[in-house]
Amino acid sequence: MDRSMISDSFHKILFERPNLPELREQYAVVDMHFHSHLSDGHASIEDIAQRSLELGIGIAVTDHNAIHGAVEIDRFMPSYRHTRPLPVMSPNLVASIA
Repeated sequence: MDRSMISDSFHKILFERPNLPELREQYAVVDMHFHSHLSDGHASIEDIAQRSLELGIGIAVTDHNAIHGAVEIDRFMPSYRHTRPLPVMSPNLVASIA
């Protein structure tokens, strides 16, 4: 579909890198689903926090059945809370029906 045919910007789906500086001017940018090495991800909590700071975005550590990483990430964020990226506590609980 030709992008010029889409008039409502809220219904666009774009598969490209976001322009973070532009987005941060108007919005709080947060990755709402990220797994650490404590679950099935590869990065340490410290590395996740550092990258979040570099990008200037918030981060939600959503490890499977664990809240430790979501709590721990706060230790790696600067104490000046009004200018730091927002760590979001959001465990990813896995349930099974027996």
